Amino acid sequence: MEPSTFQFDYLGYLRNMVFLIILLGVMAFILIKLKNRDGGSASLPRLPFLTNPLSQAASDGKIEVIERKVLEPRKALYLVRVFDEQYWLIGTTDTSIEALGQVRPPGYLQTSDEVNKPFSDYLDKA
Repeated sequence: MEPSTFQFDYLGYLRNMVFLIILLGVMAFILIKLKNRDGGSASLPRLPFLTNPLSQAASDGKIEVIERKVLEPRKALYLVRVFDEQYWLIGTTDTSIEALGQVRPPGYLQTSDEVNKPFSDYLDKA
C-alpha cells in the first residue's frame, strides 16, 4: 500500500475567493444605491492613505456647502458659502437646481425691529 498524500485544490480555492470578492462588491454597490434612493447620503470612508494629493488641492476652492437639508426624497436645500463672504440658499430636485436667494451670514446681528420680519425679508433682493 502506498501512503496517502493530501492534495489541496488550489484552483478551486482561488475560484471561490474571486467569486466571494465579486459578490461582496456587488452587494456593497447595491446597498449604497439603496441608501441613496431614500434621500440619505452614502459615501465611502475617507482613508488618509488612499486620498489623492491632486484632488485635495482642487478641493481648496471658493465654494463650500455649509449645510444640506433633505426635504423629501430627491428634494433638498443647501446653504452655500461663496468667496468666504456670500451665503446662498439653493433648492434642488432630481431635475432642477434653483438659487432661492442670497442670505445674510449666520453671525449677522439682528436689531429688535428685525426679529419679527417675515422670512422673505431676510433674502437679499438684488
